[in-house]
Amino acid sequence: MTNVSDEDRKAVKDSKSPGDTLKLKMGSSSDIDSLFGAMARAAGLDARVALSGNRDELFFNPNIPNFSLMLSSSSIAVMLGNEWRFFSPAEYYVPFGMMSWVEEAQTALITDPKELIWKPIPLSPPEKTSAKRTGKFKLLEDGTLEGEARIEYTGHYGISEKRLNFGDSAVEQEKTLKDLIKENILGTTEVESFAIENANDPEKPFVYTFKIRVPNYASRTGKRLFFQPNVFERSSHPRFTANTRKYDVYFNYPFSENDDITIDFPPGFSLENADAPAAVKDSQGIASHESYLGITKDKKTLVYRRSFAFGNKGMIMFQVVSYPAIKGLFEAFNKADVHQLTLRQEAATASALPLSN
Repeated sequence: MTNVSDEDRKAVKDSKSPGDTLKLKMGSSSDIDSLFGAMARAAGLDARVALSGNRDELFFNPNIPNFSLMLSSSSIAVMLGNEWRFFSPAEYYVPFGMMSWVEEAQTALITDPKELIWKPIPLSPPEKTSAKRTGKFKLLEDGTLEGEARIEYTGHYGISEKRLNFGDSAVEQEKTLKDLIKENILGTTEVESFAIENANDPEKPFVYTFKIRVPNYASRTGKRLFFQPNVFERSSHPRFTANTRKYDVYFNYPFSENDDITIDFPPGFSLENADAPAAVKDSQGIASHESYLGITKDKKTLVYRRSFAFGNKGMIMFQVVSYPAIKGLFEAFNKADVHQLTLRQEAATASALPLSN
């Protein structure tokens, strides 16, 4: 809670029932969840307290009889139709229909006076947690990239960004964005202006909009410019670098990324090479990576689109024996992301239209 006086805190501490929470219009996380449960019951729904683990520290294990370790999180389970759905409105930034990632994919104990009711809390699919990145850029003859971009985060990505920026000044928020851009694009990136949308809205995506100038984005050799069409992955590296691993591989949650980029060529330049990275998929359908490259009819602008998803079918944990396969898969993703194209001055190639994989 922000802007809360000592008197407010004492009143919340003395709250004894959901009615008190409603009257005070504030409460602890458990108070807020309890009020939600009471309101659901008043509406005629079967709503109960549910206890679950927190996989930020430990995965639920029924063979460990320790309440504080295995059932340290609480939520409200509501019977909707023929299934239990889980809600925790006290998690302010978590969108409706989702739970905090530490509680998703955990087994929950739904309170009942007669029997033990164990139900899994669903894991949100990749499309629920997405980074949608768009940009309109132009390359200059010296290799500088200029333009404007937008990054839209939903799901667990959005929750993380909102918490990261919460309470920060405009100067601190700008530094957070600059650090993100320099890490992903290039250390020479200059951010000329930026704005943040929906920083405190739990339902709408967290959005950055900004203008950038990136000296030395492309490398120039004679009449050629070498550049990466995926601006947002300009400085990306393979996720796994070690040749061996001792422990299982674990991802916090499934996620997805979608890029839509246009890059105007410098006057007098045209594409020399016309190859595009092949699609990358695994045999089990856990991940997919697809790129599209095209060129406008006037041959002056490149169109780049990318679609990536990981964690399909709820696969986010892999035994250590699978490490070489996971490492190889992410190396293939990275190879496609850093794919280069070549522009040549005063030259055009008929094979440059269209590009696709």
